[in-house]
This record gives sequence, C-alpha cells and structure tokens, in this order.
Amino acid sequence: TCRVIRSILLRLREKGKTIVITSHIIETLTNLCDFIHFLEKGVIKISHGKAGFNAFEREIFESIENRNVQMIDDLMK
Repeated sequence: TCRVIRSILLRLREKGKTIVITSHIIETLTNLCDFIHFLEKGVIKISHGKAGFNAFEREIFESIENRNVQMIDDLMK
C-alpha cells in the first residue's frame, strides 16, 4: 500500500539514501522529498529544495497554463 511505501522511503531517507521518484502528483512529492526537479524533454528546467516548494508549484502551474493556452491558440488557427 501507499503507507508501506511511504514508510520505507522515509526510513531510507533517514539513512541518507538518495531516492529518485517520478510522479505527476506534486502533493506527494512535496510531502516526501527534500528536492524536486522538473524535467522537460530530458532536461532539468526547474529545481527547488524544500524552502522553494511553493515557488515550484506556482512555476509548474504557470507553465502548464501557458502551454494549455498555446495549444488552444494553435487549434483555433
């Protein structure tokens, strides 16, 4: 279950292990991770530690919103 996986990941973090997690669920990442990196086409576009997670969420949502507006504009042409 999710609780078991979360518990394992937290214990590994306490031991200083580096863990790479991929997810589209930002809340999961901000509650579990020390750093978040946003990749686009294989390149790190945004990177934040815990202190910057709120800024990270804003940047991601702005990026998604801008991309959606552009896709709609392209479809309307």
